[in-house]
Amino acid sequence: MSPFLTVEDLAARWRTTPHAVRNQKYRGLLPVPLRVGRRLLWDLADIEAFEAGRRETPVKSVGERDRFPKPTSWPAKSYKDWGKTG
Repeated sequence: MSPFLTVEDLAARWRTTPHAVRNQKYRGLLPVPLRVGRRLLWDLADIEAFEAGRRETPVKSVGERDRFPKPTSWPAKSYKDWGKTG
């Protein structure tokens, strides 16, 4: 077995689609892959360490997730102040 995994290998390992793997990579949720030409390759040791770390991290329930975090200073100005300079 090769010490590197392709997108398709990861999808089969995690029982998901290659699109889902690429999406997680794009969102920065996976270890950084090695790019060889157009192929993305992950070191097997990095993936195993990533999986071990994910098992130790508690998963938040749907209600606890900050899907769309609210800005801390909303609104920045009152609508009455719009257009005023100074």
